[in-house]
Amino acid sequence: MIFLTPEQELIKQAVLKKVTRLLADNNPKGVYLLKSSQVIQILNISQRMLYRLRASGVLPAKRIASCYRYEYQDVLNILQQNSSSKPLTLKQSN
Repeated sequence: MIFLTPEQELIKQAVLKKVTRLLADNNPKGVYLLKSSQVIQILNISQRMLYRLRASGVLPAKRIASCYRYEYQDVLNILQQNSSSKPLTLKQSN
């Protein structure tokens, strides 16, 4: 256990408060981003199917550096739309 002086404890509390505020300010809508592997696991789909969903615009993605991230709410929307026990498929447009 680390013992802090009263002054160090005040500094620690101030830093924690500021970091918490900064994190809240950077995520005002409560948007949570998921990795591709997390989306694949949640939707129980293959990596290829995830690519198809992203490419077709069914599942919007944000590219951060060299990785794609997906908003949690978008993944939930797909789950709700396809709540049957059938596997997830793309609807073909004519």
